[in-house]
Amino acid sequence: MTRVCLVTDDWSTEASRASTFIERFRGLRGEPDDAHLLLETSSVHTLGMARSIAIVMIDRDLRVIRTQALMPNRVVYERTARFVLELPKGSELPAVGSRVEIVDV
Repeated sequence: MTRVCLVTDDWSTEASRASTFIERFRGLRGEPDDAHLLLETSSVHTLGMARSIAIVMIDRDLRVIRTQALMPNRVVYERTARFVLELPKGSELPAVGSRVEIVDV
């Protein structure tokens, strides 16, 4: 996985870009302290996970459309999402409506 930096006017984080099916499926299971940007997806799950995560859903215009904590064994779907950022629970999150810039590191 390659690394990317996600930036808004008042927030930033670094994440691994998960573009293949296996990378997206694995998500934060294997690396619980890292962030993962899932490409071309509108849903995320915590099935089989023992801990909560934080998620940021981003639309095709790179606007944050939803943020939330996601408890274990849950599924979230957002029809207009194109990217999902998975973060460890308690991470700082961008404001809904913020425009995100994604830059290769």
